[in-house]
Amino acid sequence: MNTAVKAAVAAALVMGVSSFANAAGSNTGTVTFTGTIEDSPCSIVVGDEHQTVNLGHIGTGSLMGGKESSKVDFHIGLENCAFTTEKEASTVFSAIGNESSANPGSVALMRI
Repeated sequence: MNTAVKAAVAAALVMGVSSFANAAGSNTGTVTFTGTIEDSPCSIVVGDEHQTVNLGHIGTGSLMGGKESSKVDFHIGLENCAFTTEKEASTVFSAIGNESSANPGSVALMRI
C-alpha cells in the first residue's frame, strides 16, 4: 500500500474511534435542584399556608375598652415534625396597625 492509502486508513480509524468517544460524552445531562433548607421543626401542609378566616360581622362597640370578640377556630396543618422532647407548637400573630392609646398592647380599630 502506498503511504497515502495507509494515512487515509489510519485517519478513518482515528475518526471512528473518536466518534465513539464523542457518542459516550453525549449521554450527559443537567439536574437542577430547587427548594429551601430551613431551621424549622415542621413543615406547613400544602394548602394551609394561605387561608382566609371569616370572622363574621363584629360591631366596633363589642371591641371597645379592650373587649374581645367571639373566638373563631381555624386549622394550620403541620407535617414532617422533628420533635425530640417538645410535644407542643406555638404560633405568633402579627397585626399591622397603630397601637390603641386607650388599650396599650392592642391594635387600634381602623375605620375604612
